[in-house]
Amino acid sequence: MRPLVPTLRVGALFRALCVLLSWPINGRRASKVHSHAERGSEVNSDMLPGKRSVRVGDVILKEVASLLLEKVRDPRVQGVTLTGVRLSDDLKLARVYYSVMGDQTQVENAQSGLNSATGFVKREVGRRAGLRYIPDIKFVYDPSLKAGAHMERVFEKIHKSE
Repeated sequence: MRPLVPTLRVGALFRALCVLLSWPINGRRASKVHSHAERGSEVNSDMLPGKRSVRVGDVILKEVASLLLEKVRDPRVQGVTLTGVRLSDDLKLARVYYSVMGDQTQVENAQSGLNSATGFVKREVGRRAGLRYIPDIKFVYDPSLKAGAHMERVFEKIHKSE
């Protein structure tokens, strides 16, 4: 017949007791094993379980967006909409996708404005995000908003013709 209480090795039981009572083990204080919820300041409460590159990418996107709104004063960057970010698995490169409503010259102006602000943005993201390594930031044009607006116009035209 099995005992109802699971059996523990004497060493494991002793260690657990020392941890609870904060007694030293082998001349050192016993360290309590913390869960993520008990750590508090060590774990960012905004971080959800999942792929680290996605979580860090969300932080970078939020910081870059606030920097472009508040700190970057280049008129070429006005009207830029950030649509997403994709980080490499080793967190060395962040591609920040943006969109601009307008013609090709506005897209080129926005690209040159973002390229000139890249160093400032990387430095400020490093200060704000608290990451050990700040990925290189590359701004990439995303034509999805322009394509969506075109589709909307086509649907409106079809709707009016009916």
